[in-house]
Amino acid sequence: MFLSLEQEIKAQARKSPSYDQFKDRLEQAPGFEQLYGKVESRLGFSIEDDFLKILGNNFGVVFKGIAHSEIEVLAAQGQPQATQKFPIPFPELYCFVELKDAARAAQLLESGMNAIAAYFNSRLKQPLQQDKPEAQASPALPQQKLKIVPEVYQDVTLNTLVLEGIPFNFISPNYAIVDNYVIFSLSPLLTKKAIEVHKNKEENLESNYAFGSLKNTFLPHYGSIFFLDFGKLLNTIQTEVFKFMLLQQRDPKVKENMDEAMSLLGAIKAVGGTRAKVEADAIEMKGCLKVDGL
Repeated sequence: MFLSLEQEIKAQARKSPSYDQFKDRLEQAPGFEQLYGKVESRLGFSIEDDFLKILGNNFGVVFKGIAHSEIEVLAAQGQPQATQKFPIPFPELYCFVELKDAARAAQLLESGMNAIAAYFNSRLKQPLQQDKPEAQASPALPQQKLKIVPEVYQDVTLNTLVLEGIPFNFISPNYAIVDNYVIFSLSPLLTKKAIEVHKNKEENLESNYAFGSLKNTFLPHYGSIFFLDFGKLLNTIQTEVFKFMLLQQRDPKVKENMDEAMSLLGAIKAVGGTRAKVEADAIEMKGCLKVDGL
């Protein structure tokens, strides 16, 4: 018997030994359709009828690399500094979607983000009343506020959701509409880089040597494409991930094995593939590797 995702989650939860402790909440919890309706009511438009209908057929996800950021937290008692910073790796990912109506998309995204910010801020605790006795008042905490910060970059408006008072401010959801595409990412700097690539065509796939070496092997007509600059990825893994792993190892044999594995994998320069629908019920796929020396 086919179960929806919602039914499957509840069915699995009923098998839990602690089900009796939270069964009332689970059974009375709103369904996905109710939650979906609430989201649309907050946004002020229909996701399916208004937003999805203005999206085109072309979309993609780009993994650019790994960025190094810092998270700042309160220091432990006895520490001379008030806060401490910890390094944290953060994957640089952005996605893009083609638009049939860029002007309408801009209106919907702006109104949607404003609705999200308004709802979030309305849920924040109100400040203490002025007439409340000071003896009963708690120390004032910095109030977090979600706001939208617009910025013009190369004649493109970049809109960023900024939440004040969080320690990981390097995570800033944002979007920008460039020509007939919308770009989404969690880093304004990354979105700016994507804008540069789109406008200047300097670091797009066509300019990548490894991609060019695979391009002639792809299907002549394809519906989707996958490409990975394996050499660049391997270099990132070797310099960042393996470096940390080797610091934890004292056995010289481990380093020798890692070096040997990296040497073997280093011959692979790129990985790519395409997929195309050839018949009503048939899909053709083709994958290829670019190996050094071949």
